[in-house]
Amino acid sequence: MQKIKTMEELNQMVSEKELVLLYVSSPNCSVCMADKPRAIALANELAVPMVEANAVDASEIRGQFNLFTAPVIILFLEGREIYRAARIIDFNELRYRVNQVQEALR
Repeated sequence: MQKIKTMEELNQMVSEKELVLLYVSSPNCSVCMADKPRAIALANELAVPMVEANAVDASEIRGQFNLFTAPVIILFLEGREIYRAARIIDFNELRYRVNQVQEALR
């Protein structure tokens, strides 16, 4: 998983890859710490590139996507946001959305 800090880095990643997961977390956030390994495992299992942004360091990303809480997972398809989950992340729903997109791309 690649760590990013700027919109430029995020834009480059989503333009290079067809499907990308963005995970935004905050320091000292117990939910973020608990969800991060689950997000990484899901991304690895489904072979989806994943990038991580720290909400404190990536204020540009936070502002661009109106992120007021953490953690947040955003799924991008061909550079466009197609799914977002914040605070309470339903990993079954995320898995379903990724599978749905991957099936459509085949």
